[in-house]
Amino acid sequence: MDNFTATADPAVTDDVTDGYHAGSTWFNTTDNKLFVCQDSTDGAAVWRQVMDASKNLSDLADADASRINMSVGYGSRRNRFETGSHFVGVAGANGVAVPGMEAYMSFSGTAAGIGVITNVPGTVGVWSLDLGTTTTGRAAIAAVASVTNVGFRLGEGRARFLARAAIHVLSNGTETYTTRVGFIDNGASESADGAFFRYTHGSNGGMWEAVTRTNNAETSSNTGVTPVADLFQLFEVDVNAAGTSVDFKIDGVIVATITTNIPTAVGRETGYGLMSLKSAGTTQTSGLYFDLVEVEYNFTSPL
Repeated sequence: MDNFTATADPAVTDDVTDGYHAGSTWFNTTDNKLFVCQDSTDGAAVWRQVMDASKNLSDLADADASRINMSVGYGSRRNRFETGSHFVGVAGANGVAVPGMEAYMSFSGTAAGIGVITNVPGTVGVWSLDLGTTTTGRAAIAAVASVTNVGFRLGEGRARFLARAAIHVLSNGTETYTTRVGFIDNGASESADGAFFRYTHGSNGGMWEAVTRTNNAETSSNTGVTPVADLFQLFEVDVNAAGTSVDFKIDGVIVATITTNIPTAVGRETGYGLMSLKSAGTTQTSGLYFDLVEVEYNFTSPL
């Protein structure tokens, strides 16, 4: 969420409960100042002023100018990648691009696909990872090497993944599936390299796990958060610029921090997305409902 019509500066109470998140922007139209949210924790939001539009760019101190994450003029070097979608509209066929987002739909199995859900209060567009009626049905919205030309290493600047999502039907011993949300490199199975949330009923007491993986070596941490059917929450994976630490947040609160097995080495590129994979059961079910995904990578060295 962004605010481009504010008449005052943001406060600590302009936080996740109002829909703001790390990376949200706020423009004070009275003083012509631009702010970016660094931390949206409930009651303790941190907003950083990055520009005073009443000044000329040449009047800004070098430190201020370096914080303006933008390039001026055609052909200038750029150091920021961002993409996202609110999933408004009708989903398409296997391999079709997600409208407005650098990601693709991928699914397999009888009746598997990307479903469109209507009449969900508090949302505009909701899609579903439908797992079909086969025991190995799968569905994903992802930008990974298996479905498109995507691959970046973590540790080359701050990287953040944000999704608003809900488990619709909990995994169980009869209809079993695993869902992953975040930086992943595979839309069809476990990621060799990534940093993501993972859920299935038979692992971690049925709570969400925070996971980092590099070359199939894994570190996982219990978030302490158990999914509640149809409860939408904000899931954020925040990788620091050096790639030495990953904060996992749910609704703006850090639920795990991992400092090992973060994929930063050459050849350990990853991507991003949401995926669910069934492992038992033949009843149609959903692996995840979702209505927002945002990805941002601020590279330390401009392209």
